[in-house]
Amino acid sequence: MRILAVLASIGVAGCTLPGSSSTSPPASPPDVPRVWASLGGDAVPEQPVEVLDTVDVTGVVVADATWIDETFDRGDREPPRVLTIDGDDGSRWLLGYGWSEDPTADPPAVDLAPGDAVSLRYRSLQSFGSAYGFVIRDGDGALVGATEVGSWGDGLEPDDLPEVAVEDGDEIAREPTDCGTLVHRSLVFTGDTTTTLAPLETGTVTVSSVDLTAYSLAFFDLEDACPDAAGLREWAIFR
Repeated sequence: MRILAVLASIGVAGCTLPGSSSTSPPASPPDVPRVWASLGGDAVPEQPVEVLDTVDVTGVVVADATWIDETFDRGDREPPRVLTIDGDDGSRWLLGYGWSEDPTADPPAVDLAPGDAVSLRYRSLQSFGSAYGFVIRDGDGALVGATEVGSWGDGLEPDDLPEVAVEDGDEIAREPTDCGTLVHRSLVFTGDTTTTLAPLETGTVTVSSVDLTAYSLAFFDLEDACPDAAGLREWAIFR
């Protein structure tokens, strides 16, 4: 499915960690999947920004499908899924999302149909590393999906997702590397209900009487780290 002949994009997020493999997980510490939160389209700047950049889009859904023959200009791999939105101002936007190497589930399709009203908030932070995040809402403002990929900072701000708090949980495992110790932790998702998930676990969190699926994809801190190393926090929520 060819949507645009030429795309400019900001941000394709992924990570391969010292001492961890995306194809053969270590015996005790959890594996770390590659997670995407990327944006392309005819209104996206050709060069990524070096500070926090926020994009707000309102429009209608065109399609949500696996990626076939287009690539985002930045990043070495194609996102597993792409949500296409036609903005109210006539622009076209492409949101690449999903994850790989996750044995718990394939990336879900967004719970919206072509022609449905949609709003998107997308954030990117480019510094020593990168952080990305997005929140998708339907025409009534209800939460449809969100993803955060945070390294050297958080991909989302607290006001982006006021109905769900995602907080640090307990230590799960430790993994020594040449650049410090990876301390893997659980994540705590709190809406109307609370669920605590270890890395690569899924669970249910209720928001405004609607059950959503929460995905704890990766979360670790680094102790005694090298100067250019940082922790990572990756999660997703989908209706």
